Parts: sequence; C-alpha cells; structure tokens
Amino acid sequence: MHIAKERLVLTYEPVDWPMGVVTGYLTDDKGFILEHIISFEPRHLIRMVKAGMKEAHNHNLDYIKFYVPRDAPKARQLDVLGRKFGFEIINTDHVINTYRLEIKYDFSK
Repeated sequence: MHIAKERLVLTYEPVDWPMGVVTGYLTDDKGFILEHIISFEPRHLIRMVKAGMKEAHNHNLDYIKFYVPRDAPKARQLDVLGRKFGFEIINTDHVINTYRLEIKYDFSK
C-alpha cells in the first residue's frame, strides 16, 4: 500500500452520482502530477480527461504530468490516450515514460 500526504482526490460527478475519480497532487511550480484516473463507467473516460484538463486551466495550472511504467499492462493504450490529448513524452528510460501537457489552450469550449 502507498500512502501519500496532500493527495487530491477529485470526484467526477456530471450528474447526481459519481462516475469516477482522479487522484494526484499539486507541485510547487504550478503543475499537477496525475496519478490515477478511475472511471466507474469506461464510456466516461474521455469526458473525465477533458473535464480534468478544463479544471487545470480554470485553476491556472501550467502543466499536467503523468508517468507510465513501460511494462505496465496498458502502457500502449495510455500512450495513445495521452498523445490524443496533446501530451508529449518529455523523458523516457528503460523503466518509465514521463508525459507532460502544457496548459496553454482554452479547454472550456
């Protein structure tokens, strides 16, 4: 079990009932490290990602970053999803890929 201090747990609730959660934490340089996106209904995953990007913009964050172990069971799918939303690989080694999205777009549309 991993216990982290000051972790944010954001509930995605587009209607009257939660559809998923996002976990992560803020950085000292106005970023957000994304740890988990948990969708209770897989069809809501894309909407959750878009909503999270919009919230990052609304809170004046400069970037979102996430890490994917290269041997993770869904590493390829996470790579495709990240790139679909404009994330770029900023670092890679034999163990992990690091993705980052600069918050410079208006996601409210």
